[in-house]
Amino acid sequence: MATLRRKGAYWYLRDRSDGADTEYATGATDRKAAEAWRVRAAELAEERSRVAEHRDICVSDLSGEVNSMLARLARAGAVSKMPAGLGAWAGKPFLRIGFEDPRDDIEAFHTRVGDA
Repeated sequence: MATLRRKGAYWYLRDRSDGADTEYATGATDRKAAEAWRVRAAELAEERSRVAEHRDICVSDLSGEVNSMLARLARAGAVSKMPAGLGAWAGKPFLRIGFEDPRDDIEAFHTRVGDA
């Protein structure tokens, strides 16, 4: 197993198998690179949080649209009636739409919409 130790502007890697130190320069170039990586990591974390926020907004909007369409489907079955001039068929529904309403559990509904 290797361990790192610092001495001045350099890091030393001690390989425990042979006990020798290997010098790794960590002067200004490496410090600049490390700082650039830290800055980039912070930028990525911020962007990831913005993407998550935008995803939540999209899921919320899409959930509203799905909810509206499910309500329309439920109403369509309820208002579909045969015209009065059709004898025994008059007034009977001609459109049957059956579905399991996912809106009973709002959290699961949002999850299902978000997964789509």
